[in-house]
Amino acid sequence: MTFLATTDDELLRATALLLLLEEGFVEPVAAPPSPRHIAAQQLLALALQKGRIHLSEETAWLTRLGLASEQDMSRIGEWLVSTGHLDIDQGLAFVGPTAEQHFGRRSFLELLAVFSAPPEVTVLHGTREIGSIDPTFLVTKVAGPRVIALGGRSWLVTHIDWRRRRAIVEPSEQRGTSRWSGDARAYTFELSDAMRRVLLGATPKSPYLSNRALDRLAALRQEQAHTVSATSRVVVSEGGRVRWWTYAGARANAVLVAALKEVSALVGESGYDNLSISIAPGATSADLSSALNVSRERTLDVLLPEVSPDALGRLKFKELLPPDLAAATLAERAADRNSAEKLLAGSR
Repeated sequence: MTFLATTDDELLRATALLLLLEEGFVEPVAAPPSPRHIAAQQLLALALQKGRIHLSEETAWLTRLGLASEQDMSRIGEWLVSTGHLDIDQGLAFVGPTAEQHFGRRSFLELLAVFSAPPEVTVLHGTREIGSIDPTFLVTKVAGPRVIALGGRSWLVTHIDWRRRRAIVEPSEQRGTSRWSGDARAYTFELSDAMRRVLLGATPKSPYLSNRALDRLAALRQEQAHTVSATSRVVVSEGGRVRWWTYAGARANAVLVAALKEVSALVGESGYDNLSISIAPGATSADLSSALNVSRERTLDVLLPEVSPDALGRLKFKELLPPDLAAATLAERAADRNSAEKLLAGSR
């Protein structure tokens, strides 16, 4: 096959992918974590299927399937009853009036269709489609307006329609994310780190890169030399903007941002992207190192990115969950704790 890169970012990403293929890396296919909303949907669907259910028996069965913890399933059952999605009579649960109102149309088709929309959000300026963006970049909280980089320029997000998976934008003079944010998809840690290694000089031996690609890679390595290091991640200041170049991927960076916010006020207004994290103006490498030292002493197991309340609209069946469990489910899907811990342990 042939990789045709039309931008610098595509060239860097394609070279990194070829490097990973040459090394024998195959990205694992893993189900999204913590499907609590699916557990709630299954519980309601069981009531619809059987007519009446023993709530404790069905929640215990769903717990054994691994869809949610025993504590979470207990809370989900209580929530469905308290919100009227389930009713109780003589110790048995059945579909309640709220579920009839929300899902009863077309014979509960919406309740039975777990997957109904593509994962990416289409970005529109007026009627013109700019591209698509991973929801990861739209769910986390930001300070001030949300500005994204797509199609070679910056865009201010003015509205997000989660039901239709559309984001409405208008041109912005602000710089939303770093130059290397790519096409607004969330990269894995492995791909992002391979991009760092390519900038440090790693080149796949086969399949071969064209002379034009090799020449452009050499230029990119010179242009981005200040953002990479073989021994540590780099903090640089460019025109008053300070960034920590992690090359860790968006989901790992989301966890690192949450870790930094717990111990300091170092995170800048523009947040993070696939390859870097914005640091507050005036902060230094020493300031970041000090904050990271404190973060290393804390566990990341319970740390989650902070999600915007509006972003809960992208989680199907969110109304079947207590709000805090819905937010936690969405946050866990935007987090890569293992890679964040790996980077945090090696950061200097």
